[in-house]
Amino acid sequence: SRMIEFIRLLLFGSAGSYSKKMNNNSFTSRLRAWLNRLPIRDPVNYRMGLLVQILLIGFIAIILLATALNIVILKVDIPWQANLLRSFIFILIIGFPLALLRRGHFHASAVILIGIFFALEAFAVSTTDLRSIAETLSFFTLAILLAGLLMGRRALVLTYLLSSGVVIAGALRQADPQLRPDEISVALNFMLLNGLICLFLDQF
Repeated sequence: SRMIEFIRLLLFGSAGSYSKKMNNNSFTSRLRAWLNRLPIRDPVNYRMGLLVQILLIGFIAIILLATALNIVILKVDIPWQANLLRSFIFILIIGFPLALLRRGHFHASAVILIGIFFALEAFAVSTTDLRSIAETLSFFTLAILLAGLLMGRRALVLTYLLSSGVVIAGALRQADPQLRPDEISVALNFMLLNGLICLFLDQF
């Protein structure tokens, strides 16, 4: 009886693990096939579309993770209903260019994505002093990078000029004469760094 039980365990246990492995491989292959199924004919735009798709899905995953942490672990003062509503709105905003991309509208999706990053940072710069949000200026940098990689030279230059204009306006808006030199320094550093990034991207 022990021999029969051993043989049964060996056969059915191996079959179960093999079936589970096959199911995992099948799910992975279906997910990969779904991600690669972009109706974009141009091969360059197709590869860029895959990158944009991963970026958008990653942002949605980050929003969901941040929402779960705020509600379950951190338990911030914001009511969980408001937290869920805010996250839902952000997911809708990010999901719109993703839906366009899945339908083959690569350029429209890229323009909306760049516009989202630009609008979010422009709103932050216009509502508070530049020095306190200097770390978030990377959203402008990300918009510039995406414009150069996805849209070309004209979009790259336009995004850089608009971002620099918003940053300079934020620095000049500072009413305190003691803080204004620091904010102007932040603006000049931003323009210099991102200007070098634009020159680098323009070579490709």
